[in-house]
Amino acid sequence: MTKKRGKPALLVGLVLALAAGWAWPVHAEMRRVVMKIYGMDCAPCAHSMEEGLKKIKGVTKVAVSLNKGTATLDLAAGNKVSLEEIRQVVLKGGFTPEGARIAPAPAANQEAQAHMKTVFIPIRGMVCVKCAARIEKALSSMDGVGKSRVSLAERAARVEFDPSRVSAARIVEVINGLGYHAGKPAAE
Repeated sequence: MTKKRGKPALLVGLVLALAAGWAWPVHAEMRRVVMKIYGMDCAPCAHSMEEGLKKIKGVTKVAVSLNKGTATLDLAAGNKVSLEEIRQVVLKGGFTPEGARIAPAPAANQEAQAHMKTVFIPIRGMVCVKCAARIEKALSSMDGVGKSRVSLAERAARVEFDPSRVSAARIVEVINGLGYHAGKPAAE
């Protein structure tokens, strides 16, 4: 009998590939890299590492923390930066890189949040916490909805959404489609 290889095997393979030093491009939707750096003992060390990382094409901002022993790089949209390229700059600076973590840049999130609207929607028909959770799950899965909080105690939902992608009326339709009665949305 053969064992099935699933997500754990894929994850282990990815970790091994990165540890082996394979170049892994950072895609446009991944715009922040945080890397542990060993060997920085003083402020000039951190400063020289920061200056070296700033020279990488596609890097828009660098913050090196001597206390945490980390470098945080914000990358431009559509960049072609690879983790291997960052690793080589750290090694060239005389330090030891370890364990890069890729995350969305807060700047991209802030741009998206600038367009977000929040509405308060009264809801009738919820009788338990599972009702509230069901509505919250449905709203959170909608394209264009950022955050949704459904409160059984208030018998209402607070929904943060991007009006260019979804309307308050559509949000009300989804709630009503679940068998509840959504009232008129009020802007907050």
